[in-house]
Amino acid sequence: MQFFLTEEGRREILGLPYCWIIDPLDGTSNFIHSSTPYAISVALSYNGDPLIGIIYEVTRNELFYSWSGSKAYLDGK
Repeated sequence: MQFFLTEEGRREILGLPYCWIIDPLDGTSNFIHSSTPYAISVALSYNGDPLIGIIYEVTRNELFYSWSGSKAYLDGK
């Protein structure tokens, strides 16, 4: 089963065991009040185990990411 989980709801597609977790505006209150930080967050899991996670912090133009078995990175470092 492929599954999408978002703050606004969820959508299931039968057949594959993947789950995309998406927060298109993580830090909504900060965004509304012109404060920092706020980010776009996306992750993928397989059978409940995290595979990859990506966070883009918009105001600082920073990209954080990691995948299963790796270190966490900020802009490639």
